[in-house]
Amino acid sequence: MGKTNPNRRTNGFGGLKSLSSRLIVCAVLGINLPIAWAQPAPLFRSPRDVLEAYRRMDAAGERLTSGGWYRASRFFVKPGPWPGLPVITVMDGEVIGDPPRLQQERAELTVRCGAVGQVDSLGRFTFTVAPSLADPSGVLRKEPTPRPEISGPDAPILRIYLLIKTDTHWEISPGLKTARKVNGPVEWRIEDFESSPWVTVEAAIRYLDRLRATSSNEPIRKNADRSIEALQRHSRKQ
Repeated sequence: MGKTNPNRRTNGFGGLKSLSSRLIVCAVLGINLPIAWAQPAPLFRSPRDVLEAYRRMDAAGERLTSGGWYRASRFFVKPGPWPGLPVITVMDGEVIGDPPRLQQERAELTVRCGAVGQVDSLGRFTFTVAPSLADPSGVLRKEPTPRPEISGPDAPILRIYLLIKTDTHWEISPGLKTARKVNGPVEWRIEDFESSPWVTVEAAIRYLDRLRATSSNEPIRKNADRSIEALQRHSRKQ
């Protein structure tokens, strides 16, 4: 009797190595293949899944770096390029409304939170929630608004997100100057791009701590110190 070669590799179908061979064996034996083999499942099955995943990522501060910004672009129909973050909004107690309003291939969901304030790229924190510290072009305003329209630290804010079910979207990456239109599987995506991150107090403190550690600008480091102290005081009161 011949000896078995110990170096010979076999699989669960008696040594059949190819996927086509596996399919033949399954057909003969009456084995049903998993659905995922025949058709890849969508990454997110509902508009709420998409919004929950995006808000977890954004609230945790992942969009405060260029890498995280581009990773989060997959949630949008047409994302924008990395802006360098002139302003971020700080919030607490974010809750996604339920159920979504559905109409054919469109969905509307609401997100409620308590807005705390804003942090700019110079490390300055303010309890002013609106207007933005940046002008419509994304440039920091030279003078602060004398009378804020909305002030924190617990300003109730309701944001509305519109999502659509589509097989067309745009992709953006650090190497692309403009977004590239692509076709793919039908998925739910956020229709309007959100250019300003909305982050938790903890994420804002981490951002300021990183800014303080990496900046060579002494005024920015001092701004970050004061802003961290203000946000930590706010956290202790909660």
